[in-house]
Amino acid sequence: MGAQVQQEPLDRRIAEVADRFHGIVDVEQLRAVGASRRQIGRRIESRRLIPLHRGVYAVGHRRLTKAGHWIAAVRAAGPDAALSHTDAAAHWGLRPPPAGRINVTVPRNGRRHRNGIVVHNADLPPEHVTIRDRIPVTTPTRTLADLAGSVSKPQLARAIEAAEFHHLLDVPSLLAVSAGRPGARRIRELTAAELPHTRSELEAAFVDLCTRYGLPRPIMNETLHGYEVDAH
Repeated sequence: MGAQVQQEPLDRRIAEVADRFHGIVDVEQLRAVGASRRQIGRRIESRRLIPLHRGVYAVGHRRLTKAGHWIAAVRAAGPDAALSHTDAAAHWGLRPPPAGRINVTVPRNGRRHRNGIVVHNADLPPEHVTIRDRIPVTTPTRTLADLAGSVSKPQLARAIEAAEFHHLLDVPSLLAVSAGRPGARRIRELTAAELPHTRSELEAAFVDLCTRYGLPRPIMNETLHGYEVDAH
């Protein structure tokens, strides 16, 4: 009984940390609340701490939100890592959450090879990273610059349009950050003209198709003869 009483305050402290970070704790946080190596090991054996990555644990169960998986991946990649690319875009509400491995960027010569994580080693200035919902993530501008070299033009157009809708689009900064990088030309083309009001990547792809083949640019999602049409 006495041992149980001694454990309760530590478990409560661990739970409080996990509640703030989407059900996730790492070794540094466990040590900060007073957990010894032996106490951590016991909780792993009893499944109160469930290993997700090396040194990163779910507290109590594996039923994590997307944000929980994101922060676990960032913690596993190291202290200077940030959620990036399509996962960062999803976190900012610029595109649907992707399936599969989670994209994380670390400064050059950072960590590599993590199961379930795509680790991008790249220059990552501090001003390109922020905190959103307690998750280190690339800024909207850096996220769009990364997307430009990794997704199709219609997908990029949809993300830029979403950024504008959410008041996250800074065109001068985006042009500066993307200069000389893969996809920079796409960004220049897409930001030079007014983007159509699309509601899906399929609609954005249709607009791109018309542009590539010299067809008149369609009017998107407007009312025609009493009906709202996708394009006309």
